[in-house]
Amino acid sequence: REMTTQQRVRVTALAAFVRPVSSENVKHRKRGGRADLRSIFGRIPVIPFSDDRNRLSLPIGVDREKFLDAELNLKCIYDQAVDHLENDEVQEALDLFDGVLKNHKEKYGEVHHLVGTALHNKGLIYLYAEEYKMALPLFQEAINVRTAALGPEHPDVSASLIKSGLVLLAQEDFDGSLVILCQVLRARRKTLGYDHPQVASILNNIGCVHYECGGLLASLKAFEEALEIQRNALMKSPKDCIEVGISSTLCNIGFVYFKRKEYAEAIVALEEGLQIQRKVLGHLHSTVHTTVENLALAMAAANIRPEDSANTKSTLAKMTEMYMDMLKCN
Repeated sequence: REMTTQQRVRVTALAAFVRPVSSENVKHRKRGGRADLRSIFGRIPVIPFSDDRNRLSLPIGVDREKFLDAELNLKCIYDQAVDHLENDEVQEALDLFDGVLKNHKEKYGEVHHLVGTALHNKGLIYLYAEEYKMALPLFQEAINVRTAALGPEHPDVSASLIKSGLVLLAQEDFDGSLVILCQVLRARRKTLGYDHPQVASILNNIGCVHYECGGLLASLKAFEEALEIQRNALMKSPKDCIEVGISSTLCNIGFVYFKRKEYAEAIVALEEGLQIQRKVLGHLHSTVHTTVENLALAMAAANIRPEDSANTKSTLAKMTEMYMDMLKCN
């Protein structure tokens, strides 16, 4: 059930949908504060590249006062845009951001961090819609605006660079994607050091590109380096977000081992990742279900049956038996 490169990029295109901060605290962000990220789909893909709501029915044309001062209404506007995307209403989401972008340009001029964020998010929508030729110039313009407004080493510049790398990945320009991601890696190491979780996230992205183009050894090396950074960061500052990152990297490592038919190593990595996910996300989370499926497939390939509890057969055991039967048929 492995996804294509384009499907995986589409799933992860909106993993970091940035809600802009106000002008009052932009100075803090210039000193390196993190962007305010919002969960869209509420799950972490097995191969991540790195934002649950009730639907709003108000169309963009009904309340034009929302755009008289878009900065004061950004939360409402962004929530509506996300609702539209959740319902695959791409044009409606684009219309909202066209209004935001026009408002910001009129109020602040062409070079402002809010203009850069609106451009970035328009690019995300086109990336989600698989319209790569429309997405790439928007990310490039966002890079230029953000660089001029915030400086070349600001994390928002890196965010737009990473998404432009995703566009190239979706177009199967693996070399171009790696060039951009390595550029971001150098910039993040320069400003944050070698042991920062954001550096691990970029290494994870690089590992994903290597994986997509068949470079399993290079992919594994990047994932293992990311995992070491994440484990060290967790010891210094225990946080759920770091643990979730560790679990994702472990699952990536398990996936690479599975592709290399090294099933014992894949099972070890997936089991540890699953244990962390259950602790942080709970047993019913969709990410946990995906990891159980992958672990069951690895166990079936290795002809290993998980132990059941005294009275019931676990979901993992049931899935493993199912995959064993499928493999026998093949």
